[in-house]
Amino acid sequence: KCYFRMSVATVNQPSPFSVYPGMDRFLMLLDGKGFVLNFEDGANVKLVNPFDSFEFEGEEKIQCDLVDKGCVDFNVMTDRNWGHSTVNLFHLKMNQIKKYQPTNHTFLYLYQTSPKLVVLEPNDKFEFKASENVMVVEVELTKSNH
Repeated sequence: KCYFRMSVATVNQPSPFSVYPGMDRFLMLLDGKGFVLNFEDGANVKLVNPFDSFEFEGEEKIQCDLVDKGCVDFNVMTDRNWGHSTVNLFHLKMNQIKKYQPTNHTFLYLYQTSPKLVVLEPNDKFEFKASENVMVVEVELTKSNH
């Protein structure tokens, strides 16, 4: 059973989203002109600027239409019966330092010229000094106590 999934994907054509019952989803545009999420009830959400994001339930039936050519997105899915994920975004300027000592499992996706993923266990100590402007996508996992 999959409790958590994090991915970066290139979207090159319009298509319906896969339905994932029991999963909470987070979607963020990283690059490109973006897309429009069209819901069954006629509502829509536009993610057209880099780092625009949206959270929704995996049961939702959504058609994804591109604004222009392909784009790149960041996606987090968490089984809501297992726990939840919290996503935060930080912009670090060149030479800026950010320190981490998480209390939960934490993933840092460093979106820069050469993207990088850092996996931190609870109580790990990690210090990151930006060698260029970097967007840090921080994903913290919290397991439910039930």
